[in-house]
Amino acid sequence: MKRKPRSARPMTSRANSNSRRSKLRAGPTSRGSQRSGLTLLEILLASAILAAALAALSQQNSNGVRAALRSQLETEAAVLCQSQLNRLVLNPNTSFNVRDQAFDHDPRWRWSSMVKPSSFPGLSLVTVTVYQDGVNQNMATFSLSRLVSIDQQRSNP
Repeated sequence: MKRKPRSARPMTSRANSNSRRSKLRAGPTSRGSQRSGLTLLEILLASAILAAALAALSQQNSNGVRAALRSQLETEAAVLCQSQLNRLVLNPNTSFNVRDQAFDHDPRWRWSSMVKPSSFPGLSLVTVTVYQDGVNQNMATFSLSRLVSIDQQRSNP
């Protein structure tokens, strides 16, 4: 079958095919023209919700890191405090009234100890406090107290 030249084709068929194509491109129509996709308002709203969620997650992450650091410092302070209290009690040549001394193995940590009389005869209350120098002392402070039998020479240097 031989094709007709373009000029010989009827105009109505071309107009009909163009209108069919435009209807296919426009998508389904019910009550006017509907478009698929998101509007700018929907995208801005979704972005705002995402930003708020990320800010909340960031804050929670920051709180978690701070809590982990505090826990680590408290644990280290408790171990150092127990160790220093044991050294004081077991070493007969040590003075119990000490202020603001650095640890030999870690100068970032400092300790103090003091003796108070107790209500029990022959026993004194020894308190050792450990804190990290240069850090918020409320974050990394630990104290232990123990009742110890102390003769008067050791308690008053």
